Amino acid sequence: SLQCLFKINADHAGLFYCQSIFRWSGLRSEQGIIGTLKRGGIGLLAVIFEVTPTKEGKAEYLDIAADLKPLLQDIDGFISIERFQSLVNEDKILSLSFWRDEAAIAEWRNLMAHRSAQGKGRDKLFDSYRIRVAQVVRDYTDVERDQVPEDSKKSLG
Repeated sequence: SLQCLFKINADHAGLFYCQSIFRWSGLRSEQGIIGTLKRGGIGLLAVIFEVTPTKEGKAEYLDIAADLKPLLQDIDGFISIERFQSLVNEDKILSLSFWRDEAAIAEWRNLMAHRSAQGKGRDKLFDSYRIRVAQVVRDYTDVERDQVPEDSKKSLG
């Protein structure tokens, strides 16, 4: 089974980010877990949540996100989550999470604490938001090269 342990940190601007430790059959990296999922024929989904909180709502949004984070660990099929701040628009935050399947995403989406947070975000904390759910088609690193496209292998080695 997969375990995700989280350590919440704040950067100098007060933006929270997550350091994750992953365990899957002895692997200790997100890349290793994703590679295991893909090689095992299990799909992998990414949820890309872009949000621009109101000036007044940013701190509360980040507090709510930090409070909700431990609930993710209990969802079978949750893999990882990280939060990023845009370099182009410093008001925009991107949350990138990976999931084993749509059922795991649905469990998170329908969790009462998350539903409550969604309502609060729409009603008063967000200027705008966008959610995309995407299937991971290919996943490789500088070390794990199984899924590198053939044309890239020929061109770059």
